[in-house]
Amino acid sequence: MKSQNRPNKQNRRRWLRDAAIATTSAAVMPSLLTGCADHRVNPGGGDLGGASAPPDDALYPQAAANLKKMQAWYEELHKRNNDYLSRVYKYVKGGKTPPANWKDILIDVFVKIGIEFLEAATEEIPGLGAAIAIAAEEYEKWGSEKSKGGSVDAAFGEFETILGEIYDKVDNRLSVLQDPKPSNGYADYGYLRDAFKNGGSIEFNKRKYTFRDLAEYDFPVKESADFVTLITPAEHSFKTLIWEAIIRKAGVLHLHSTGWQEYTYGTDPRKIISDIYANSTDVSAAYYRAYYDNGLGVTWVMEYEFRFEDKNISDEGVKELFKDDVKGRIINPDALFERDYVFKQFRDERYDFGKYCDVSTEPNTYYDCSEYKFTGGTFTKI
Repeated sequence: MKSQNRPNKQNRRRWLRDAAIATTSAAVMPSLLTGCADHRVNPGGGDLGGASAPPDDALYPQAAANLKKMQAWYEELHKRNNDYLSRVYKYVKGGKTPPANWKDILIDVFVKIGIEFLEAATEEIPGLGAAIAIAAEEYEKWGSEKSKGGSVDAAFGEFETILGEIYDKVDNRLSVLQDPKPSNGYADYGYLRDAFKNGGSIEFNKRKYTFRDLAEYDFPVKESADFVTLITPAEHSFKTLIWEAIIRKAGVLHLHSTGWQEYTYGTDPRKIISDIYANSTDVSAAYYRAYYDNGLGVTWVMEYEFRFEDKNISDEGVKELFKDDVKGRIINPDALFERDYVFKQFRDERYDFGKYCDVSTEPNTYYDCSEYKFTGGTFTKI
């Protein structure tokens, strides 16, 4: 797979940044408050910043410094996300070419992924949302521009390229806003002053932020405890969303009946499934459901797997994905999902498992044959 470690492409980034700064803001850099209608609010006090009085000139260097630290945070997050995406390729394809049936990727998916992991960060330290909101706005702006063409018709491998394209837009925006040069009729920090002119505020994750929030809430420096606190949930959110997008778009559900098992009524299905694991190979990615046949006095078991061009998720990918091996039995608490959630929710429509039942987690019962609640995961359509 072609490497796209875009944060290391310094020359291209500098060229883009300098080009943006050298050109008029009206032509190259849209105003902070005009890029997205959802983020634009009437001038006035924010939830955190209070009434909007004209900011002290000393606040502009502080705000620019926060944007610079935010830029370093976002660069680190993007690097980690890119590295993780490379690992996922290997999990589903053994390091070879990506699945051919990953195509016609919906623009909303890319925007949703970006907004979700940025929101996850602001949940940890809400006061830093002013800087993060600027990045979120760039995702929405990118989506608005691309939606004119309907969707991104791309192969799986181009996913990384597109994420890099959005990264560049955010990075360039942060560079322009923190630039101290005169512009737009202002003696210094012209782009930043123009972005928050007339006491405007920016809305993100159900909060409103003013310029004072941007300036006065100190963004954490790299390697600090707050830096880690801020990046960890964003990174986790990206991982869960990437897996959902990949499984829903490229995964094909395969069913395999393991046949009847000579276990009498009252045998815990966890034992039956554990025995299947012990006596089989290449089943670590499987999800099992079963039912007891009263007439024959045997247990029937069905095996479900998501495959990518007829390849199972690798054992390393399974460890990354699944907290449990059987419902209710956690063996890997640091993983991303419980197994039944992935197989029930990562689809556009509710799946009918027929007479095959889940393993029950209730005491003194063995099977759960009740109707499960279908939510469809994070994306309404993919």
